[in-house]
Amino acid sequence: MESLWELMKHPFFWGLAMGAALAVVVWRAAFMKQRALKKEIKDLRAEIEDLNKHLNRQMKITAKGSEELEKELTALKEQNENLRVNLG
Repeated sequence: MESLWELMKHPFFWGLAMGAALAVVVWRAAFMKQRALKKEIKDLRAEIEDLNKHLNRQMKITAKGSEELEKELTALKEQNENLRVNLG
């Protein structure tokens, strides 16, 4: 027991103890930061997936609208041509 007390009086022991304590604090902070970053990455991936779904839906709607407008334009051109022929 006395040899332990003598060891604890030595400055090397206190330096080692403080270094170990600092290492534990830094490791814990890094672990917590890593966990927070993993959660953020997971959330961002889910958000990207939602945005991709929304973009695909928007593109389908736009394509369908463009297709309908093109059909309407073709019909109007035919009607215009028919009216031009009838007037001539």
